[in-house]
Amino acid sequence: MDSPPPTPPPEDGADGAAACGKRRLSDEKRQAIVAAAIEEFHTHGFPATSMDAIATAAGVSKRTIYNHFANKDELFCEISRAACQRILELWDEPYRADQPLEAQLASIAHRKLDLMGTPDFLRLVRVTMAERVRRPELAREAFAEIEKGEFGATRWIRAAVAAGALRVPDPVEASRQFSALLKEFALWPQLFGSRPPLSDAERAHVVDTTVAMFLKHYRG
Repeated sequence: MDSPPPTPPPEDGADGAAACGKRRLSDEKRQAIVAAAIEEFHTHGFPATSMDAIATAAGVSKRTIYNHFANKDELFCEISRAACQRILELWDEPYRADQPLEAQLASIAHRKLDLMGTPDFLRLVRVTMAERVRRPELAREAFAEIEKGEFGATRWIRAAVAAGALRVPDPVEASRQFSALLKEFALWPQLFGSRPPLSDAERAHVVDTTVAMFLKHYRG
């Protein structure tokens, strides 16, 4: 019997397109799992939330979850990294010698305040904070990246120092100080329900005073 003709090779890009489609689907499921975990942890607490509940909320099978995460600890680490990444991205812009320091810092501050005021981010922070108290060793590992302090804020400050615009002996400390001033008025009161979100006037005042205090201390 004649052997069947050889299967022709796929057209250029066919395998790659299929692989990309699979990756996109996998990424979508992973994002759905993380979003469901945040909501379940926020509503019921980390210890009381089961992988079954997360699977139901995400609309996937429990096996699919385990294909992405070995256990709830890994899910918590992923959630913590997501919180860190959203913070780090706000500072991920270059220092510009042709623009006033006030304008650059004010832009960064406003973007940080935008993030701090979103319900999704507040839920994310509540989940990670609760587990940091209950299991500090797990939180320490999950937050290792942001604790190092070598992210966008530090890079921006180092560049400003190199240009002679700032005099900062410790860029890591300075970046944390800047963030802490904003959190004191915009994040912690909302997180603990002690006050409503900032009004536009209050927000402008917080940004102006934070930038002024920072530059008064560190301007070159």
